[in-house]
Amino acid sequence: MQGCPYGKEPLDLKLLLLQMMKKILVILLAGVLGALLCGGIYFLDKIAFGEGVAYEAVSIYYVDYGTDPLTNNEFTYINGATWNDVWVHSDEFVTSILQKAGEEAARLTGVPLTADKVRESVSATLETDLRMPITTVRTESPELTMALCRALEETMVEFGESGEQKEINGIRLVISPKDVQKSVLDNRTGRACILGAVLGLFFATVGLCLYYMLDDSIYVPETFEYRYGVPMLGTLSAKELKENFSYLFSDKMRIALVGTDEKTEPEEVLKDLRGALGTRGEEREYTPVGAISREPEGLETLRKADGVLLLIEAGAHDGKRIEHCLQLLRKQDIAVTAALLLHEDKKLLKAYYLPGSFLRRKGGRP
Repeated sequence: MQGCPYGKEPLDLKLLLLQMMKKILVILLAGVLGALLCGGIYFLDKIAFGEGVAYEAVSIYYVDYGTDPLTNNEFTYINGATWNDVWVHSDEFVTSILQKAGEEAARLTGVPLTADKVRESVSATLETDLRMPITTVRTESPELTMALCRALEETMVEFGESGEQKEINGIRLVISPKDVQKSVLDNRTGRACILGAVLGLFFATVGLCLYYMLDDSIYVPETFEYRYGVPMLGTLSAKELKENFSYLFSDKMRIALVGTDEKTEPEEVLKDLRGALGTRGEEREYTPVGAISREPEGLETLRKADGVLLLIEAGAHDGKRIEHCLQLLRKQDIAVTAALLLHEDKKLLKAYYLPGSFLRRKGGRP
């Protein structure tokens, strides 16, 4: 038996693409499910049961920077990261805020105010004017927001008056909020849905590609011939069936029909084959034999036959079973004359052979 082992045969890209196109709805459904899953989890976690609404208070200050004695220039090189990370989130600032607002915060929320909560709630930025830093307090409670805002404002002013930083001579409060502003948290449900859809499409596509690449089923006659080195008549509906049959099986031959799949009924296939062949097959004697794995006693019948027609179920995921059957027949010195593909996907075959048919219709080379 000459042929190409399944593990070494080249990928039939056209067949793979056609199979993937048949599963386009599955891929799209995976994208929809991915979008619903990721978007739903994000919405429930961040919006429905999360901090969907927050309250913030914004204060603006004016900073009187000191002068560098060497250059006689103001220390205006301090940036937003310095204000936020080095100063406002420093232990000195956090401790001061806890001392000023700790008791009130515990009374409002019922739980002690912690340093982590303070760092999470306060921030500082510089926008256009380097002399005017902006602080923002953001919490889930309007009362707690105002309490932390007042404590932060006092701490900022005290920080400017302390003289601990040579770069700063003083800080004064320019704008202090009279009330908090309601702020809706950044809703990224749409982005989560898009991410979920992309992941769903990706994993469905990759999964189906791996599935079909590892699938050892026979879908088209050429795959069987290339893999196992045995001629194939085609399918019962193929136009070339009669010519192939007449060429491979001469008149008055005793032909044994044997299936590789236990579900195949050779008697039923024989009826359909006679109908497809018409008068072409009347001068031959036929003997249907069950699957060898189910009826090993049929090997004797196969040895007595002049020709053996192997019945192959299309898309049955039985490539290894076919290989085992052929190896068994070879050990028994039984030569397989040809094979016949059963229950094929007609739409798949039509699409698979379409380019050749198109060229012939347009006057191309046959």
